[in-house]
Amino acid sequence: LLSRSECWSRRQPFAKRAIGNLLFGMVKPVTFLRCLGPLGPSTFHRMRQHVVGSKHDASEREVMLSYLYHANAHARGTGASAFHSLCRPFAYAKRPLLRRIAALSPDIPVGFVYGSESWISSRSGHLARSIRGPKAFTSVDCIEGAGHNVHLDQPTTFNKVVK
Repeated sequence: LLSRSECWSRRQPFAKRAIGNLLFGMVKPVTFLRCLGPLGPSTFHRMRQHVVGSKHDASEREVMLSYLYHANAHARGTGASAFHSLCRPFAYAKRPLLRRIAALSPDIPVGFVYGSESWISSRSGHLARSIRGPKAFTSVDCIEGAGHNVHLDQPTTFNKVVK
């Protein structure tokens, strides 16, 4: 199995791959927000409104976006650092899970939770379930009306699913 990043990199011109690798290797995405200074929060809010979805009123969305901005732009060693260390340029996984899932003990339960309105397909979750086989507990849940951030869009349903 080729990872999506390997497929992508084979199709891209060398110059584009080189620039992407150089930028991603040196700079974390939140660095650009930090460089914007006082314009960082408003830029983040405009660019990432889809993260909190439209299920919340304007004041709730504002609070969530402010929290996400400050949690990522001001702190070191946070989710942004972890994400950067796990990914290749353009957010492709360095070590795709599907290549390693068969080695996971069937005694370890695995759950995949997707939002029905997310840009991420549940296809890989279903594939992981088939790779693990019928003796392993592997659940794939798709929560209706939720986007990529299921826990923000449908918190009650999300909590029931992961319980």
